[in-house]
Amino acid sequence: MKLDEGAGERDPAYWNNCWQERRKRIAQAGSGECALLWADLEAAQRYARAQERDGGRRNALILDDLQVPPGARVLDIGSGPGNLSLPLAEKAAHICAVEPAAGMAQVFRESAEARRIRNFRIIPQRWEEVSLETLGEPYDVVFASFSLGVEDLRVALEKMHRLCRGRVFVYWFAGESSWQKTKRAIWPLLYEHELPALAGEDIMAGLILSLGYDLSVKNFSYSRWNEYASLAELVEEQRVSYRLDSPELEERFIQLIKPYMEEREGRYRIEEAARFNSYSWPGGLSPKL
Repeated sequence: MKLDEGAGERDPAYWNNCWQERRKRIAQAGSGECALLWADLEAAQRYARAQERDGGRRNALILDDLQVPPGARVLDIGSGPGNLSLPLAEKAAHICAVEPAAGMAQVFRESAEARRIRNFRIIPQRWEEVSLETLGEPYDVVFASFSLGVEDLRVALEKMHRLCRGRVFVYWFAGESSWQKTKRAIWPLLYEHELPALAGEDIMAGLILSLGYDLSVKNFSYSRWNEYASLAELVEEQRVSYRLDSPELEERFIQLIKPYMEEREGRYRIEEAARFNSYSWPGGLSPKL
């Protein structure tokens, strides 16, 4: 993929500034930082379970796209509870997981112990804080799955590129998912201000291309039903995302979410449909063809 001849901006600073402005708008709207949102163990456990609904279709698409070869060294940035890292560990030589959220890191360790996986280490820092010395030797696969909510996207991408002797992958939203559309519809009714769109796929592609990387883009889509045994279970799963920190907000959220869900025999379900992109390119240490 290349920038069109008529493209206006090829300067990485332009795209990075667009990213920072977008991030600032989201922060001003009250969306919290992921490392803080997922510090709680129970919230991280709920997230891990949610990611495996319907057989973890989104994760399966990503795992197939990564095509990690046997014996590879893999770097997972923002690994969360290990939904991707742990399956990869079964054939990789080593997994390095960068995960600053304490709850997510604990779920990762507990899941690894249950599966008797030992060939990993977790670095409990934000990606922008981790030194090259801490990360050690180069990696065959470097990837970030919906985790680059960083202030300086250019620095984050350049660090990924510098550490990779194989291929770099970034997974990011392509338009709004049905969940995001619902959240943006409900948010101003809860908090009396708008929530900006999260996507930014044009910025992601523009910055990667402006850095001169040989970018390849693939588009994926999936849909699934998120089912809940009770409204209380739904509230608990969405508590972090919607900042439901009072009984009044919980009750208001339940009333607002009802038009978006189905009820069957005392159970509740909400359809989730989404598209996302895989951005990949040869790392900076890859052999030149």
